[in-house]
Order: sequence, then structure tokens, then C-alpha cells
Amino acid sequence: MIKKILVTGCSGFIGQALCIDLINSGFRVIGYGKTPPRFDQIEFIHGDILDCDVLKSAAKEVDAIIHLAAVTAHNEIVNYPLKTLNVNLQGTVNIAEAFLLSEAKVLIYSSTGKVYGYPSYLPYNEEHPTRPSTILGKTKLLSENVLEFCSFLEPNKSVNVLRIFQVYGKGQRANFLIPTILSQLNKTSITLGDIDAKRDYIFLDDVVEAFNAVLKKAIPGFNLYNLGSGKSYSAKEIVYIISKIINSPIEIEVDLSRFRKGEYDDERTDTGKLERLGWQCRTSIEMGLRYLLTDEGRC
Repeated sequence: MIKKILVTGCSGFIGQALCIDLINSGFRVIGYGKTPPRFDQIEFIHGDILDCDVLKSAAKEVDAIIHLAAVTAHNEIVNYPLKTLNVNLQGTVNIAEAFLLSEAKVLIYSSTGKVYGYPSYLPYNEEHPTRPSTILGKTKLLSENVLEFCSFLEPNKSVNVLRIFQVYGKGQRANFLIPTILSQLNKTSITLGDIDAKRDYIFLDDVVEAFNAVLKKAIPGFNLYNLGSGKSYSAKEIVYIISKIINSPIEIEVDLSRFRKGEYDDERTDTGKLERLGWQCRTSIEMGLRYLLTDEGRC
């Protein structure tokens, strides 16, 4: 039975929401990172994901490990690609070593839908070829390979990879699309990059529930799960939905300098494998945006 969980990246966007949910569910949570989260119900260990000795000590007596710590901000990835490789890959190597040496039976890793790259077909399922075209996708796929090797060494342990698509919710940094839109609503127009490419957006609460579903029904071996809403929307469509919610037209100005390399027209995932564990996406894009705009509560 899982009672004690180590969470790396506990002060991040997903990490804080997940830790609060785990604590409320009765788990004992140990947070690991450089910065403590903004609540005090957690046992916090100050440490770098690259410090293998501190990490191994933190993981020694836990029942499960959730590895969220990574470089994920687009500007930081583009400006510091080798740092991104080091943190994302070596950090995962360190987690794998700590997991193998610990009593933990379950490991959950936060990966990305960017590992798939250009779609051969949509929606992506877990059998879709992986040929990432971005730095983030490439570093995450390398990390997945490390964890598959980890599972090969200890096949009776449960090693799980969540390939998460575009998360949004309360507390997200301003350089992601939806916060970028919301932060400009007080202006006469909003400035965006590519407004036509479609992405699969998943609400933060649904992401947290997916981690819980994997924890509760952890399967021995190496397991891949796609995590998204199964629907895709362009920035232009999101702006239109927001304009309907606030009952006001919104003008968009396109800034070509904001376009990103290695991107493509559409991405959308098949979440059937995760749904077979009992999880489901409960929050539509309209419900999630209304929550962010009106504080009406959980959708």
C-alpha cells in the first residue's frame, strides 16, 4: 500500500496542485526541490535534481516517486539547450538510480506529448512513432528511454510515463498561451504568435486526477499513458471562447517573431489507455476558461 510519496518539482505549477491533492487524500508527501512550495503541510527537502546523493537519501524509505522536476519554459529551453538536456536527462538518470535503490514500488514520470513530433495520424495513441522535432521533446524521449531501461532492470516495479499535452490552470506562468491571452484582456487588442495551429489543452485538476489514477492502479512493468482532453483548439478559437464568456469582442494582432520552430498544425491525443484505469477528462475548454475568468470554482 502506498503511504509515503516523494515528489520532485514540488513547487512547480503541477507540483503544488498535486502535492495539495495527495495530502488531502491522506498520503504523506515529501517535496524535493530548490524552492519550498507555498504551503506548510508538506515535508520539504532542499535539493537539486542533479545531486544524486541527496536524492537517493530522500527516496530511501518512500513507497512511490513522482518526478516532475524539469526545464519546461520555452525561452529557457531555446536559450539554454545543453542545460535543458542536463537537467531533464541527468535528473531522470538520478531519479532512476534512487528508485532502484529505494523501497519504492511505483515511479511516475511527467513527460510530454512533444515526444511524438509530426503526426502520422491523429489522434496520437501510445503506439504512434516518436520522432520529436523540439528540444523539449527530444530530452523527454531520452529520459523515457532511461526509465524503460530502469524497468528492464526491475520488471516487478511499476514505472509509468505520462505524456502530458498542453496543461493550463490557476498559477501558470505568464509565458504560456492561455495566461498570455488573459494578461492582455485589459488592452485594446492582444498580441499572439501562431493563432491557427491547434493544440490539445488539459485542465490542471484533470492532470492531478490522472496521477492519482496511476498511483491507485499501478501496473508492474513499463507503462505509457497519453494525458490530454482528446480535443484540439487554436489560439484564435480560444480567444473567441473567452470573448463569449466575457461578452466582449477581442481583437488579435499577430507577431511573426513569436512563431516557434519545430511546431506543426495540429496535435490531439487518444486517452483511452488512461481511461481504462478509471480516469476521465471532466473539464471542457469552455469550463476551464470560465473557471479562470470568473473563479466560479471547480468545473
